[in-house]
Amino acid sequence: MNWRTALLPPALAIVFAMLLSSVALLISGANPLEAFSTMVAQLFRGNTAVSTVNLAIVYYLAGLAAAIGFQMNVFNIGVEGQYRFAAIVAAIVGAWMKLPPVLHVIAILLVAMFAGALYALLPALLKVYRGVSEVITTIMLNSIVFGIVAFLINPDQFGVLHGNNVSTAQIEPSGRIPGIPLGEAGTVFGFIVIAAGLGYGYWFVLRRTRFGFELKASGESATAAAAGGVSAKKMTLAAMLISGASRV
Repeated sequence: MNWRTALLPPALAIVFAMLLSSVALLISGANPLEAFSTMVAQLFRGNTAVSTVNLAIVYYLAGLAAAIGFQMNVFNIGVEGQYRFAAIVAAIVGAWMKLPPVLHVIAILLVAMFAGALYALLPALLKVYRGVSEVITTIMLNSIVFGIVAFLINPDQFGVLHGNNVSTAQIEPSGRIPGIPLGEAGTVFGFIVIAAGLGYGYWFVLRRTRFGFELKASGESATAAAAGGVSAKKMTLAAMLISGASRV
């Protein structure tokens, strides 16, 4: 993959988004150039730039999770639900565990990965063995997860009441990933390092491993892949579970 292939799609997406936004602004009677210049100037005020980067980490992980499914032509629309379920389960278990600093963080991440994959398991099984559209099942599970979270953080279950607010118990400092302080600009989430590692791992698996080749081959043509001894069902199941586990 050369630099043009890697950079052209996101560049075109940004240009298209700006053009579309410009049309909407012009229709509303606003000046697009003034709006964009204000947005750019805002990045250099206070901790806006750091906050933007921190928020981008979450969206990056969501995009990475969805991209894994896209390789199999599987549209995992349930990344939001999987993320919420993984986060609440990891927070509950992480607050309960008492481990040394590094082990505590690793344990929480593993719990989050398992919980995310578990929440993706049902639509994966329905897709593989019953042919049910993963778009429908994952969207439905996105709605169901709100009820699950509400049940889990109930004070009668695992929730802790703080005044009028309910949350999970607080995770000890040993279970937190240290941030990267940048002075008055704010603190970048330390998870950015793990996110970068996941991105590299995604590229390596798809480009340098047999599993990645079989995944892409199954997505291109299940029939051709089957002729080569690759089970499209197994690849679909694996793609969905890995996609769910990526919501760490």
